[in-house]
Amino acid sequence: MYESPFSTRYGSNLMKQLWSEVEKRRHWRRVWLAYARARDLEEVNVILANVMDVDIEASLELEERVKHDLVAELHVFASQCGIDVGLLHGKLTSSDVQDNAEVLRQQTAMGILLLRLERLFEVLSQVIQNTAFTQVMGRTHLQQARPTTIGHRLSVAGMGLLEAYLDMRLVSNTLMGKGLKGPVGTQVGIPFEVEKEAMEILGLRSRLVAGQTYDRVQDYRLLSGLAALAATLSKLALDVRLMKAFGELIGHKSNKQVGSSAMPEKTNPIREEKVCSLARIVIANSTTAWHNAANNMLERTLDDSANRRVIIPETFLALDEMLSSTTGYLHDMDYFVPMTDYGDVGDAPDMAIAVAETLADVMSEEGLS
Repeated sequence: MYESPFSTRYGSNLMKQLWSEVEKRRHWRRVWLAYARARDLEEVNVILANVMDVDIEASLELEERVKHDLVAELHVFASQCGIDVGLLHGKLTSSDVQDNAEVLRQQTAMGILLLRLERLFEVLSQVIQNTAFTQVMGRTHLQQARPTTIGHRLSVAGMGLLEAYLDMRLVSNTLMGKGLKGPVGTQVGIPFEVEKEAMEILGLRSRLVAGQTYDRVQDYRLLSGLAALAATLSKLALDVRLMKAFGELIGHKSNKQVGSSAMPEKTNPIREEKVCSLARIVIANSTTAWHNAANNMLERTLDDSANRRVIIPETFLALDEMLSSTTGYLHDMDYFVPMTDYGDVGDAPDMAIAVAETLADVMSEEGLS
């Protein structure tokens, strides 16, 4: 059976677990639990007791017959709780469950990436300070231009990463769940007070209005913001590859790393190349999200359903791997060639150090003001 490289090669176990089939169903169950609590059902305690106990084999077996993953999970969950399916699901539509659960996972995934970025800031800040005065020949059009420093070059990436960090915090804080609005979003049979209570239990803001799903423009905002982060990481990795090719940086190779099958002695920038490769997936996924937003007809169509199972988890997994790899190759970098006096570099060292200090202060309120 085919197995995605994201299942084995890319992304941390924490991110893989978050986007696993079991965790998805646990998040569905959290929505059903919140809905039960908002209605003051007597069965709340038994529902709570079974939220984590996903029987994936039973759910997948039933899905083979009913051809609907959420309906299959609903029946298995209700059976585990010993209650009627209608009581558990009430007047909800599947998107009331799925969309809110998806946003919960998106928020958690954003939190993981933000922590990865903060760790990257620590390492990058130190590298910038260490190389703020290390002169190299600046290049425009890949031709020699005027002198600069390695630290100044890297500080440009540092500012781009800081901007991405602030944008991601904004997007994460403004993600909204669909709410509990029922078929076609008219909220028939679901009192507003119940929706409000359930969403407060989930810790999500509800959209004022929705069709059968939340507006897929939100997915595009999310993925396009992550694509901007990927672009900065990709350019940084590409620039480091070029600096190694020009002899301005020394490539790092672990003791047992093999350059290639034919030339094992080579020192290839494999982590930097991996970052550039995965970045292309991220930008392609954001384009798909645009098409989903633009082509979701009337109250809803399923044009987006299949690809959303891929583009959202794999975007987060790709960036998780990219951030880890970037932090790793910067931390392990064997820099630098002996300092060469190319001439006047202006304020490049001071500007680089200012960026490094800003990145180092990113966790403080002063650094983000």
